[in-house]
Amino acid sequence: MLNGRPLDSPSFDVLIYGGGGNLVPNYDGAAQFLKKAAAAGKPVVILPHTIRSHPDLLGALTSGIVFCRDRASCDFASSHTGIPVHFAADMATAVDMTQFGLNSIAPLRSAARSACPQGAYVLKALRMDSESQHQASSLPPDNVDLSVVVDAVGSVKSSILTQASLFLSTLSLFDSVVSDRLHVVIGRLLTKGPVHAIENNYGKLNAVLRPILERGLLPSDLVTFHSDYAGYLTAHQPA
Repeated sequence: MLNGRPLDSPSFDVLIYGGGGNLVPNYDGAAQFLKKAAAAGKPVVILPHTIRSHPDLLGALTSGIVFCRDRASCDFASSHTGIPVHFAADMATAVDMTQFGLNSIAPLRSAARSACPQGAYVLKALRMDSESQHQASSLPPDNVDLSVVVDAVGSVKSSILTQASLFLSTLSLFDSVVSDRLHVVIGRLLTKGPVHAIENNYGKLNAVLRPILERGLLPSDLVTFHSDYAGYLTAHQPA
């Protein structure tokens, strides 16, 4: 069902599926949904996605187009489907920070620092799900998985702007951010602050971010890559 209508409903002609990272071995829900759309004979447009699994779904797509947000995904999808596959940057890079008052978020960092001038404030926003490289016991005690926290605000359409504002304003308050969540890193760059990108367990961050940075879509001088959290700690041990 899609908004209460069966996927074979004549009331829509094309299924457009939002971008993300759900077509990897860690998850199955997106693939199962898209298989139903393909079985209903609807053209399927998949917006920029990481695709590293579900070849049966790709083989079932007979019409439509697939956009991938990294080259490895393009190669994988192209080898398993006959419909066009194209590269496109992650959709979050197109967020217009001048809309909805989002451009007022960046100055929050200087205001916060004026109120609390001592020390460096570092947000450690490491994921705690199947994409993490780390055991829960190895995560820092002050870790906050920001994406999970913000998602608790709600996922209905009316809450989307509230979520985005809370997400970006929180990221803007810190002197530095450390995360293995792709959109935490992208969100931090949208607010023009330095960020340490920790790789997830299948290489997503490097694969998606490098083309974005090479094209100048986000500031490359603000990102430092680390293979894992231990590597970040080693690089930031006191001299």
